[in-house]
Amino acid sequence: MLVVKVQFHILDKEHFFLPKFEDKNIKEVKVKDKVIVKTDLGQDLGIIRGKVDINKDEVEDANQMLRLANEDDFKKMQNQKKEYKKYLDICRNLIREGRLDMKLVDVYQSFDNKRLIFYFVSNSRIDFRDLVKKLIGVFHKKIRLQQTNISDESKIEGDYGPFYRNIYW
Repeated sequence: MLVVKVQFHILDKEHFFLPKFEDKNIKEVKVKDKVIVKTDLGQDLGIIRGKVDINKDEVEDANQMLRLANEDDFKKMQNQKKEYKKYLDICRNLIREGRLDMKLVDVYQSFDNKRLIFYFVSNSRIDFRDLVKKLIGVFHKKIRLQQTNISDESKIEGDYGPFYRNIYW
């Protein structure tokens, strides 16, 4: 069974989707195409990272993609990114108030504006239930806190490889 791997954020895992769209006019997808997909959590904009042929048993519920992303979608995402600094500042203040031993790395807002994912680094286990409650109260969105490791932080910073080529995205 041929599926495509779609990634929504550089620190997120890749998700499997069928290599076809609900819009039947689109015939083929390519690696690096940006697509709009529907997940259990809502709509998201992601980038196709690859195509793989896997056993049906390995993928439980691979959905079709909705469509290729267009200019309006990119503008919407750019407008959303303008809010990221505000989200990060508020979350950092709440982390300081709660005296939590964690470093906030990045934030991601879903394409449909219903969910925020905060990425953080920590050396120990953290009880952040109160932080999540406060973030829900402030932003009125679904909140997810995703722990990453220090090496993932370099993906956000934009590390470069040989010949000054950007390693990520």
